Amino acid sequence: MSEAVVFEGLPGCGKTSLINLLASELNVTKIPEILDQGKLWGEAKETENQDFFWLNDVSKMRLAKNSTEVALVDRGYASTLAYNYARTAIDKTNDYQRMLDKYYEDIVENNLTADLYIYVDTPIESAFVRKDRKVEKGNPWRDPTYLKGIITFYEMFFTEMERCTPTIRLGRTLSLEQLVKELEHKIVRLLNYDQK
Repeated sequence: MSEAVVFEGLPGCGKTSLINLLASELNVTKIPEILDQGKLWGEAKETENQDFFWLNDVSKMRLAKNSTEVALVDRGYASTLAYNYARTAIDKTNDYQRMLDKYYEDIVENNLTADLYIYVDTPIESAFVRKDRKVEKGNPWRDPTYLKGIITFYEMFFTEMERCTPTIRLGRTLSLEQLVKELEHKIVRLLNYDQK
């Protein structure tokens, strides 16, 4: 059974840690945030090349949909859309509309939407606690002003754009181990997944 379970949320909320623990518990595929962390990744990160990130997102969804089992995806296209939504709102760019067009062309038309979302909903302050991150004005993933826009997008995305896709919303009041146990049961039940 091919099911794409996509984890979303602010940086530092524990998505990758949850994926690693769940993948081990459920014995399923995990798909990393960035597929190719070579030279192109370094250049894209420096230049904020959104086409690189978008192609990465589409490739991850293809991998997940072509998997023979449940695939846990670390950040999907919603993150790239959220990033560009915040940049457009604050920097007055037109990047969001361009990415939104790509969303309908590349994701919706090719049936690459997620089968289930896990949204780790944490306060902005928590994005700076783990990994000792610092505020960086002008960096959408490190600036609280942009992070507010990203949260606004996530709310719109889960309640309007992909409202038909089941979404499990988690707050980080439980330990990672407790969250894994809770999620394990919900994923199995929602996807009717038979553990190996």
